[in-house]
Amino acid sequence: MIFNRTVEFLMSLPSDIFWLFLSGFVFLVMALVLFIGPYRQERDELMDAFIGFLGGMSLFHLFGGLSMLLGNPFLMYIGSFGALTGSAFIMKFPLLSVSNRKLRQTSFYLALALGWLLVVWMFISNSDIMTSMRLASIYMIAFSGL
Repeated sequence: MIFNRTVEFLMSLPSDIFWLFLSGFVFLVMALVLFIGPYRQERDELMDAFIGFLGGMSLFHLFGGLSMLLGNPFLMYIGSFGALTGSAFIMKFPLLSVSNRKLRQTSFYLALALGWLLVVWMFISNSDIMTSMRLASIYMIAFSGL
């Protein structure tokens, strides 16, 4: 009964929201199921970065889809916070090759602060859902793409 209603609900969603929910769920499953065991055994900066990225993307997709479904921009701010935090963590990948630990940490914290300030600006300026999604996507491309 619950399964049938869940399937009916998912099939009634607009396709963009359905795909956001599905990808958010996949990121969440990857973060929790596939990597939590290895993460507990081998906790290092590389695993921190990877788990942070997957968790952030999961929040972004789940809260982004929910925001679009309900028309509530505040939910997109929460999703953007997760995405920008995860992107700052994934930026650690190329920084791990830098031997200067202080430079790595400073770069990471600057990227994190910039992302969080962007979310605060979205909130203060009352940006709409799509503008928030675009700004978060540009930040993610810039910092994760590095």
